[in-house]
Amino acid sequence: WSTMYVGGMHFQDNYNYDIERVKRCVIHYATPDGKVIPFCAYNTGPNFREEIEKKFAVPIEEWRGRHA
Repeated sequence: WSTMYVGGMHFQDNYNYDIERVKRCVIHYATPDGKVIPFCAYNTGPNFREEIEKKFAVPIEEWRGRHA
């Protein structure tokens, strides 16, 4: 791959979370279990990022063993 996507959105946190903006979001993350999470919600709101990281995290040594 020779392309890198850089996206920028208006900052949202738990105090200014805008569900209407999340509904209109056109950029999404796909997770290993097939879920699709809007970019606008991934780092805020219901804490999708923490849930996904806990579920699919692999210790670095284990990852190196698989991909060495």
